[in-house]
Amino acid sequence: MKLNKREKKMLTVLGIIIVLFSYYYFSFRILEINLRSAKENLLELEDQKQILLAKMSTNKRLDEDILNLNEEIIAESAQYYDKIDQEEAMMILVNYAKKASLDLLRFEFIPENADDGFRQKVVASVSFNSNYKAIKIFMKSIEHHSKFIKISNVSFSGNEDGTIKGDLNLEFNKLNQITPFASYKNTEVTLQDNYKASGIDPFLPFDGFIIPNQEQDILIEGEEPQEIDPDYKPKTLLYGFEEGNTFFVGNDDKIFGAVGRSETRKENTYSAYLEFDFVNARRFNEANVVFDAAPVILQKQAETISMWVYAYEPSDHNIGLQILDSAGRDYRLELTKGVEWTQWEEIEANMPIEITYPCIIQRIYVEGVGYEHKLKGRYLFDQLQVTYPIQ
Repeated sequence: MKLNKREKKMLTVLGIIIVLFSYYYFSFRILEINLRSAKENLLELEDQKQILLAKMSTNKRLDEDILNLNEEIIAESAQYYDKIDQEEAMMILVNYAKKASLDLLRFEFIPENADDGFRQKVVASVSFNSNYKAIKIFMKSIEHHSKFIKISNVSFSGNEDGTIKGDLNLEFNKLNQITPFASYKNTEVTLQDNYKASGIDPFLPFDGFIIPNQEQDILIEGEEPQEIDPDYKPKTLLYGFEEGNTFFVGNDDKIFGAVGRSETRKENTYSAYLEFDFVNARRFNEANVVFDAAPVILQKQAETISMWVYAYEPSDHNIGLQILDSAGRDYRLELTKGVEWTQWEEIEANMPIEITYPCIIQRIYVEGVGYEHKLKGRYLFDQLQVTYPIQ
């Protein structure tokens, strides 16, 4: 079939229209796909931005909360002893008795078994003979002493000559947890006078009698010597979680949580437990084990940092460390993204190379990101360790 000139023109025009339509259709289709993808990326970036802003806001609020908590602890700890022994207690009471002209008849210490890892007691039993005015001055001195002294088991009896005979117990409480917030100053017994305060054991043998250990590795005949891995780097313990001097802070006032010591441990006697309830689903939730009561300081450059974590069940929580270096920069070091194990597992990360040392490990964080994360959790932490570069 032969086409005439008019039909050829029409077919040509139709072909051009089809080509143009196809070009515009597929071009706009590609643009539409790209636009949809760009919108999705924008939403994802916006979500990441909101999470980052939430974390930045969390850090600022946590720093304020930690500062306020430290101030409260300092105010409360001012009335308690972080160090007290029989020598110090005796000098305090003898000085007050001397100022009040109180005649001490008997002075002895009562053995106490109250050392529960948190509190220790020194209890002095005193008998005296004096007049009412002297007793009043002595009791007022005890009442206004800079540290709290508990008076108990008080008894008085009058003598025929008008004097008063009395017996009482005075209890000095030492709280181990306040040591980071107190100082060993203005004591009645100085460090030079008190061998206990100086940390020197008076029963240590003279250095000249200490025989150095002469033991050497003995190779059994026929046994091959063990090869040493040249890439092996021993781990150095930074913090063992034995003292229990950490506390809990959440990034929202409505988050419930607690920290303490657990006898389920990886090494030694205790680990630290963290349990929390985020209560409500939020874009970002965080529970923290804070070290500010006893800062964990890393003095020199380390290659890796690791920690043992006991998980009771898998979860979508991320676990990491908040680090502050000596240049004032904050680092949020993630040790694991999600928890995919139960019982003990060691998690590890490389230390950022840009950190300026010394640096402080401020806290352990457990975070939930997005509205679908698990709201409740309980973890145990033990053996915070580092590896150093081979010299």
